[in-house]
Amino acid sequence: MYSEQIKDHKGNYATYGMARANEVRLHYITAGEEGARTIVLLHGWPETSHQWRHVIPLLTKAGYRVVAPDYRGAGNSERPREGYDKRTMAIDIHSLLHDHLKITDPKIVIGHDLGGQLAYAYASSYPDDVLWMSCGEAPLPGTNVHEEMKTDQSLFHFLFHNLKDLPEQLTAGRERFYLQHFYDKLGYNPLAVDTEHFATSFAEPGAMRAGFELYRAFEQDAEDNRAALARHGKLTMPVLGLHGQVSLFSEVTERMIRELCDDVTVMAVPEAGHWISEENPEGLVDIVIQFDQKVSGQLELAREKVSKN
Repeated sequence: MYSEQIKDHKGNYATYGMARANEVRLHYITAGEEGARTIVLLHGWPETSHQWRHVIPLLTKAGYRVVAPDYRGAGNSERPREGYDKRTMAIDIHSLLHDHLKITDPKIVIGHDLGGQLAYAYASSYPDDVLWMSCGEAPLPGTNVHEEMKTDQSLFHFLFHNLKDLPEQLTAGRERFYLQHFYDKLGYNPLAVDTEHFATSFAEPGAMRAGFELYRAFEQDAEDNRAALARHGKLTMPVLGLHGQVSLFSEVTERMIRELCDDVTVMAVPEAGHWISEENPEGLVDIVIQFDQKVSGQLELAREKVSKN
């Protein structure tokens, strides 16, 4: 359960729902006016859609409609044994948006941490469904940066989580202690993270296993991303790389994203480490709105040129 109800800028409660999407039950949050420009928020690990609780009201106040799902295995969504490669998870999200919510207009897709890997998989799988995409705060499988970071000692969990069964055994009953390590180590202001909510969520049966499966799928994700790059080339849509001002990803974000995308802008969220949506939600939303206005202006100019010709 959520530790607080999310309200939009008018004081209306957000809508919480469940959907059967690609044969998996997904929990999701929606807020904002139907028909407005849609932003899809994809959370990271070890978090859930609850990480966007401060961001959603700010985006609805700015006139956006927001959809924030718990992807498969996380939060209140179903935890199947398989399907944690990001291409399969992208099908889940596409089914939620198109088949259940009937949102067929192109969207803005923003992913944080492993949600950024999912955002890239979604954008490369459904490019016509994405106005622009944002990712950051996690390496993208299939890039040289990802290969370099796999052996970085500060990212020990990339190797640990890839082991079969052992991580589940060693963290069972110790979920809060284990997860707190990441909240503290990677944060600018770890107290901004709702550790009680997330620790409770990940202590539920199957939740840690599902999280580890996200990492165990990295090699499949790398193969899928390299194959997509070979078939279709780099993404041509605008891409916003986001990282915290004091994040360990600040030095590699642009180089990593440019391996897979052509039109790249990278910005740092001030006074934030890894947990950008909780440590500085206002700063994050300001960047998103400014970038969207820039993209909208470029699209309008392109339409004018086409109409003149």
